[in-house]
Amino acid sequence: MTTSDLARQFDQQGFLAVPQLFPKATVAALVQELDAWLGGEAAALPGDNGEYGRRFDVRVDVGVADGLAAAQALFASAAVLELTTQVLKEGWHTEGPPLIFSTPRNGQQGWHQDTSDVDPGHYMINRIIYPRQVVPEQGGLVVVPGSHRRGDLPPGGNHDDLEGQIRLLPAPGTLLFMHSRCWHRVQINDSDTPRTQVNWRARPLSAPENLGNNPVFRTGRWDFASASGA
Repeated sequence: MTTSDLARQFDQQGFLAVPQLFPKATVAALVQELDAWLGGEAAALPGDNGEYGRRFDVRVDVGVADGLAAAQALFASAAVLELTTQVLKEGWHTEGPPLIFSTPRNGQQGWHQDTSDVDPGHYMINRIIYPRQVVPEQGGLVVVPGSHRRGDLPPGGNHDDLEGQIRLLPAPGTLLFMHSRCWHRVQINDSDTPRTQVNWRARPLSAPENLGNNPVFRTGRWDFASASGA
């Protein structure tokens, strides 16, 4: 498929997974960097997401990936830049630094949307690179195709099934784009192997900064700026 075909698919579905996009050597270098992070900085993280984690069933370790040369190289690759431009069209900004998301044993993320603004031009895309195969016992990424056009998540349990949901188990070297209004969750990790990925958000020129401060969950909303919920 061409990048324009992929961009149309993203526009329709609200997410896009492109498997095995990157050279194996670069992906292997990223694996080494993430393993070093897991054995160093990540090991010192508290492993508790506080009130936010308890209320929305979120347990995930997050770190800044600025020092990961392989991650930077992948996000700066022609394939990622071209697809980002095709999806966001009018021009775009990156949002914050690239981040490492690592879901440990018993970690998970309840149903959520990364942003709450309903203006069609006010959104972000989460660009995610998966260095290793995600296996079922680590928990899949569950999404509802087309939900980025369906408003806010309906009230309900943080992990209750939603009609039309599908589960993704990305392969090594997969690039995944996720619209910030797409309904999605991460299933519980029942294994002893962390489920680790690198994320870097981007937003169109029409979108304001800090949209990600106000995610939407099935059990309420959160404001990262004030560290409080509604």
